[in-house]
Amino acid sequence: MIGTVNTPTVTPTAISGCAGDCEGNGHVSVSDLVAGVAIALGETSLDACAAFDVNRDQRVSVDELVQAVHNALDGCPPAAVTP
Repeated sequence: MIGTVNTPTVTPTAISGCAGDCEGNGHVSVSDLVAGVAIALGETSLDACAAFDVNRDQRVSVDELVQAVHNALDGCPPAAVTP
């Protein structure tokens, strides 16, 4: 009997140029910071917010959390314009 195959789909998380910007909207919110801490503690998968993994080593380190807090307080750096 031939049936349908349910293939799981993965929804990519937006990765902006702003550490901690989980939603890709150019802002780091308190809920974004909470997500980053949960990822760093191993309570949540990096898939929840890959924007914290600035150096792309598949982990969230203290310096990446600090950078995200800085972005939450002072705003994200302007996006780079590419031709």
